[in-house]
Amino acid sequence: MRQETEIRRLAGKDCILEYELTRKPVKNLNLRVHPDGRICVSAHLSVPVERIDAFVKEKEGFILSARKRFAEKRREGERAPREHHKEEIFSRICQEFYPLLSPYGTPYPEIRIRTMTSCWGVCHPKKGSITLNRRLLEMPAGCIEYVVLHELAHFVHPNHSRAFYSLLTEWMPDWRERKGELEKYTLTDGPKDLSYGVP
Repeated sequence: MRQETEIRRLAGKDCILEYELTRKPVKNLNLRVHPDGRICVSAHLSVPVERIDAFVKEKEGFILSARKRFAEKRREGERAPREHHKEEIFSRICQEFYPLLSPYGTPYPEIRIRTMTSCWGVCHPKKGSITLNRRLLEMPAGCIEYVVLHELAHFVHPNHSRAFYSLLTEWMPDWRERKGELEKYTLTDGPKDLSYGVP
């Protein structure tokens, strides 16, 4: 099977279009955009190169759109590991504070992370889990520590009683300052409820 390949460059409307032209026994003009942005075109030997260039120019919009989609996917792929790494701070802080629960025989909680609009954290004592707002990753470490410890304290006191705040003060004497710092970062479109209550 005879095939001939060449690299061609032509000026498009918004960019220079460089493509790899492969001549082979195909019926139609075929254009493919690869994930790395390369443009590959296959055409029969009998098709004039001027017609192929015109075909590529006609597909400029499709080419740019495909390259944009591939670029977005690459960015998402690069961002995912970083987000996963950042979320490890929740587990690390929980592991640091968990020994405070040892006198109460509380199993190590399951840490869940999701975006919430009404609270920074929620404790589910019966389910043995804590749900933390993903937006906490944008906050100072001291604020994250406060929210995590607050939720851990709910495993001992599943309410906001005097005993709860007494325990919280014992574990973190400066919790009020940390809470005040967190409230500075509360945006109008973000969590409004700073009670961190148990649903």
